[in-house]
Amino acid sequence: MMKGTYNSVLATEGDVLSICFTSRVIPGGNVKQITARTVYFKVKVGAETVDWATVARTEKLKPMELKLRMLEDNLRALHKEYDYYKEEEQNLRNTNEYMTARVLWMSVIVIVIFVLFSVWQLKHLKKFFKKKRMID
Repeated sequence: MMKGTYNSVLATEGDVLSICFTSRVIPGGNVKQITARTVYFKVKVGAETVDWATVARTEKLKPMELKLRMLEDNLRALHKEYDYYKEEEQNLRNTNEYMTARVLWMSVIVIVIFVLFSVWQLKHLKKFFKKKRMID
């Protein structure tokens, strides 16, 4: 595991985070030597970002109250996620209905164009064959 300093960044809302990594050469080390490094990410989202030890100390909560608060926050996060997916499903349904209507009208227009073209083609061929005296 790499030695060094680690900073934690908490994003409780929908933030955009950027993380910058730098690699330094060890003093006295060989510059041409390739060093493999492994970087681990631990991403916390929503209710996971709360430091419950700090909350318990500041609000002087008992262990049972703390556990109940954790469960309540997890339920709020689940409900929020459920509402989000419900809204996304409605958006997808609206898009699907809109596209279905567009495809229907496009099909009707194409059929009308084909019918008009075939009527024009029949009249043109009939006129052509009469002119060549192949039909009466």
